[in-house]
Amino acid sequence: MTERCKHGDIAIVIKEEPGCEQNLGRLVHVSGPSAHDFVNGLSWIIRPVCMEEPWLFIERDGTLQFMNLNDYDIEHPDAWLLPLKPQQADEFVEEARELEIHD
Repeated sequence: MTERCKHGDIAIVIKEEPGCEQNLGRLVHVSGPSAHDFVNGLSWIIRPVCMEEPWLFIERDGTLQFMNLNDYDIEHPDAWLLPLKPQQADEFVEEARELEIHD
């Protein structure tokens, strides 16, 4: 199976765990790959481009939590990410930063 992403990419989250759909469409920095493999195959360490907005995730006990990811890494399967071409990534990141400044 070929991987979609590579280290250093900017990607859009296109799939999430049930209950965490709020993360769909968010831009993330891709690094890794992760030391763990998901059921879906290769996974990556991701960090949101806009760090101000909390990330929704599921705790091991099944509860939903919002967390600011300044000090945490999140693993995401390669199949759940869509990498952007460099020009697209620059445009999206600039737009996201503009929105972050004005909020």
